[in-house]
Amino acid sequence: MANKECDREISDSTATIKLPVELLMALSADGDASRAFDCLEAADQREYIDWVGAARKPESRAERAAQAVQMLRQGDGKKK
Repeated sequence: MANKECDREISDSTATIKLPVELLMALSADGDASRAFDCLEAADQREYIDWVGAARKPESRAERAAQAVQMLRQGDGKKK
């Protein structure tokens, strides 16, 4: 199930997690980063999702999403 903020969901054994729209858009714009994100363990995906989603302002979420894409492109599977 998706809401208006997110078209994509991930599932792990315990829950379905909604991606912040900013992260979804950033990953959609970069195929390499999206593939790297898809290859992460659910717990590592959740770190990125929580980090981007925790920002209060949309601008901050967009900045974090862009940083996440860069980290994923560089092969940093885990958020530092």
